[in-house]
Amino acid sequence: MRRKWRRKWRRRSAAVKKESGVLAALGLEEWLETDTLERENEDAGDDSRLSSLRPPRPHSPFVIALVGGGGKTTLMNTIGRELAETDRRVLLTTSTHIALPETGNVLILDPERNRLEYLRREEPGERFFGGGGLEQAPALGDGNSSRRDLLAAGCTVPAGISGPVDDFPFLNVIPASGGFVFTAGALETPLPAGDKGDVLGSVPPQRKLTALPEPLYSRLKSLVDVAVVEADGAKRHPLKVPAAHEPVIWPDVSAVLGVAGLSALGRPVGETLFRRELSAWDGDQIVTAELIAELLSSPQGARKQVRSLEYRAVLNQCDTEEQLQAAKEIGAMLQSQGIHGAALSWGQPRWIF
Repeated sequence: MRRKWRRKWRRRSAAVKKESGVLAALGLEEWLETDTLERENEDAGDDSRLSSLRPPRPHSPFVIALVGGGGKTTLMNTIGRELAETDRRVLLTTSTHIALPETGNVLILDPERNRLEYLRREEPGERFFGGGGLEQAPALGDGNSSRRDLLAAGCTVPAGISGPVDDFPFLNVIPASGGFVFTAGALETPLPAGDKGDVLGSVPPQRKLTALPEPLYSRLKSLVDVAVVEADGAKRHPLKVPAAHEPVIWPDVSAVLGVAGLSALGRPVGETLFRRELSAWDGDQIVTAELIAELLSSPQGARKQVRSLEYRAVLNQCDTEEQLQAAKEIGAMLQSQGIHGAALSWGQPRWIF
């Protein structure tokens, strides 16, 4: 089934227009359709007399991991939004760490108290709020350090959507059907060095969310159709060489997107490549199309730990004509190795290979 899908995607990819969005450009819709068909075929092959005696098959969403550099979080949010527009429920999370989102639905685990807080922010810079109204902020002297940290990060906890993990009303947050996207993670503790600020300050400090405990991650997965996991960190560098412990690709991952930022082109490796010291490139070497193609195709680069998983290359920051020409060159080099993908500008496809 997957081989048939690959041939189908290759025939269609050249005809996909940029207006089709990232899902079509990267073949994600076909991935999801193929995954659903395979499960249906497995179920259809069961002996009905025996299947009624078996426990129900656990719900298992399609899981996509993002690795590399250059705009993974923006790509994750774009994929989540497009999937929600197709009436899918989508979990955005991390196996490493991500910044606290500026907008949207966020489910935050307080690991010190084993409690969950559901927050929502409509516009960047606004405090988080919930549909049920705002809960009165607790006094700062009550010893509630985690709640105080949330307030310092510019958050206000919505009334009625907060509680212990074991008793949290997940179904009051995540709908049973229809489009819905949310980010979930554990609040980074303790506060990073230098992360201070007035609780009511107009500019909240940058906070991080880290990986969820496996039981909670599995619980959330059971309530969604697709999970997108940022599995690598690049500290805002457009390119990345993974360390020995990277990327963190969980066993349930079905597909991997390797990301590179074309803003690195023509600039020194030392400025653009995170963990450059792990590579054979000198810091003053200039980034070329060939170098990016090597990063995206190498088992020591973006394809590390991909194994037999589905894989796509994503060329982010394809904003100029020069970058588009370079994207076509990179795409041709990757295609010659059987790797396909797309070049994106501000979350929209410009070239598909």
